[in-house]
Amino acid sequence: MKKSLFAIAGLALLLGIPFEASAASNPDSYQAEGVYHGTNRYGLTGLYYTVSPYSVGTGLSANGYAEVTSTTTGTTTVTPFSVTLGLGQNIEISGASRLYSGGGINATGDSEFYAKYSFRSLGEVAPAMALVLGVTLPTASDPAASDVNNLGAKIMFVAGGEAQVSDNVVMGTYFNMTANFIDPGQATQNNYISSNLGFMMPISDNNKLQGFIDSRFVSGKTTPTISEADGVYYMIGLRYTGRFLKITGGIEEGGAVAKVIAGVTLEI
Repeated sequence: MKKSLFAIAGLALLLGIPFEASAASNPDSYQAEGVYHGTNRYGLTGLYYTVSPYSVGTGLSANGYAEVTSTTTGTTTVTPFSVTLGLGQNIEISGASRLYSGGGINATGDSEFYAKYSFRSLGEVAPAMALVLGVTLPTASDPAASDVNNLGAKIMFVAGGEAQVSDNVVMGTYFNMTANFIDPGQATQNNYISSNLGFMMPISDNNKLQGFIDSRFVSGKTTPTISEADGVYYMIGLRYTGRFLKITGGIEEGGAVAKVIAGVTLEI
């Protein structure tokens, strides 16, 4: 599995190289122009799971999603919500939590905090890159809604970018590799690797309506938690990206269940 994860990383970095990237007003930037980015379930700029190497710029955004999962025992609804603060073109921070209802659980989840630093802009022959640090605190109102007993941490490497592959076509490719740490130093300790690979393509002339494919791979998670378990998951979705309003919807398959998601982002 480790070899396959490194192969995925190499493929994503290769795909992240722009084909005919057009330079923006900054001659050292090759990011495609006119593409707005939404935030994901963690409050970080990206698709739904996959994080992009870009930040939200300067400003504040509030994000709310709904995940509806049907299983053999009934329907469970999870509502991730977050607040994101952009501190310029290179740094964004976010705080996130979740509400759980159905499946025998009605509770708030743990609290998560993230910081992302974009340390490399998209170049002519290299993807943009960023580093994300995250921490999870056990604040759930019900132990059944908690992913950690003591503390959780994430270290994420992000790469990718958008390229103007023709006069009318923009393609975005993003890749993340994450080291996850649950309850370090405790009997419940579990360190594991997860990765994400996502593709985005605007499907309207003004780039505001975007289609995306979001995949995630989880390996080494010995004990499944309420938000994550070993396996391979795929999502296909649509996003409308206005300047101050973004609306996202999608369907995920994996783990023998189907999940429908919908969400909205409001920016100030």
